[in-house]
Amino acid sequence: MVDPGADKTIRLTPMDLTILFEHFPCFRVSTYRALHRCYWPDRPIDAVKKWVGRMTHGGLIAGAPLYDNTQYYYLTEHATRMGNQPERLARPLSPFLLAQAFGILAFSLLGEKTFRKIPAAEFESRFPDLSPAKLDGTFYYHDPDYQDDANPAMKRIGYLIVDSGRRVRDIVARFRKSISQRLAFRSWRELIERRRFVIGIVTTAEGKANRLRAALDPIRRNVLLRIEVREELRFVVPLRTPHVDATDRRNQP
Repeated sequence: MVDPGADKTIRLTPMDLTILFEHFPCFRVSTYRALHRCYWPDRPIDAVKKWVGRMTHGGLIAGAPLYDNTQYYYLTEHATRMGNQPERLARPLSPFLLAQAFGILAFSLLGEKTFRKIPAAEFESRFPDLSPAKLDGTFYYHDPDYQDDANPAMKRIGYLIVDSGRRVRDIVARFRKSISQRLAFRSWRELIERRRFVIGIVTTAEGKANRLRAALDPIRRNVLLRIEVREELRFVVPLRTPHVDATDRRNQP
């Protein structure tokens, strides 16, 4: 909840605006660790805590429980109005959506490697041929590890699947569907044939990652595969992930 006595006249720096209206809309949520990694990597964590305190006092972000003593932060209604952002960003998340949002954040920013998530609007603008209405544009990222010998600077397009407590066979079915949906479009078929499409999976434990690799390697063909483990995700996924209803789909990060 926002402090009723919050200072709504806070003066914002260019860095404040970048974090509030680029970082938060991209990931929907953030944490001390993610903000530290992105914006204050060479400074003590106290710099992040000071910023979070200033934004909270200014009525621009609010916190909610993530796990143990860790909180996640999200934009307030005041911030979404100020930044002309969707109102849905100003609501705490259901357990399923929180697992999805935190999984994306953890995959992108909390591992040894970092990955740049591509905002949906940017993906549609840069890759209109890859953005048919039937395909969700929420979970794309740049994967820099698979290089093209003819064009070493070219990055692969990655599509992320978050393991939100699903069984291995359910994730395999999601993997198959993600490929089959795209093979229906010529632009995607060409991208896959050129081995420029990666499906990333973020899961909770190395043992499960190994089972997924064993199940997916025989069926992936020209689709490249990346599996990353983020152990903290296991504290966030629901014990039983419910079926995703239409409301959750509309409110995905």
